[in-house]
Amino acid sequence: MTRAATSIASFGVLSALTVGGAHASQKAVPPMPTHAIRGVVKSISTFYVVVITGSGKKAREMTFVLGPSTEKDGDITIGVTVSVRYRQEGRTLVSTAVSAQPEKRAAQIPRR
Repeated sequence: MTRAATSIASFGVLSALTVGGAHASQKAVPPMPTHAIRGVVKSISTFYVVVITGSGKKAREMTFVLGPSTEKDGDITIGVTVSVRYRQEGRTLVSTAVSAQPEKRAAQIPRR
């Protein structure tokens, strides 16, 4: 083989090893698991929402970060029941979606 052909063949082998090695070393990053809760909004700001879950002695407050990618649905105000989907990043609860639940209306008794 000529010197040029040997160089091209060597380059092809090195390229294949480099591409194959890079592909083998990349690990698939599993998606972050998400959780969901339902509770009543205690306070809300641009950056966070505090939700009270449970009742009585089991009631607890959970604070969720509201990011630019957080999906917000409905009128989220203090006292409204909301559903929150979130993921945990270290000790921080990052909301992915916050949805206000529609108010339950009292059943109207038909008049005669």
